[in-house]
Amino acid sequence: MNIKVTIHKATKTLVLALALALLGSCQVEKDIKDGIPAIAYVKQLQQGNKKITYGTVTYYQVIIDADIVTKEGKSWPVTFKEMAQLIDIPKIQPGQNVAVKYDPNDSTNICFDRNPNRKD
Repeated sequence: MNIKVTIHKATKTLVLALALALLGSCQVEKDIKDGIPAIAYVKQLQQGNKKITYGTVTYYQVIIDADIVTKEGKSWPVTFKEMAQLIDIPKIQPGQNVAVKYDPNDSTNICFDRNPNRKD
C-alpha cells in the first residue's frame, strides 16, 4: 500500500476519534458560562438513553424533574438532562437538593454546578 494513502487514512481516523472525544466531553462537562447558582429540589429522576465512557469512568444520562430555587427565593419547575457518574446517582434522588446553575437569559437552561463552593 502506498505510504501516502496509509498516512491519509490514519489521519482521518485520528481526526474522527478526536472530534468524537471532544463532542462527548461537551455533553459530560456541560457548563453555563455566567450561570447563576441555585438549588434544584429533585422531584423525579429518570434514566436517559445516553451513556459515555472515558477510560474506566462511565457517565449516564439522567432526566431530572425539579423545582429550581434561587438564593433570593424565586422558584420555578423545570425538567433538564445531565450526565452523571453511577456513584453520583444517589445524590440526585427525589427529595435531594442539588447545586445547579441556570442561564439568566433562559431559566430552563440548567446544568449541575460543578464548583458549588466558590465565592460569589
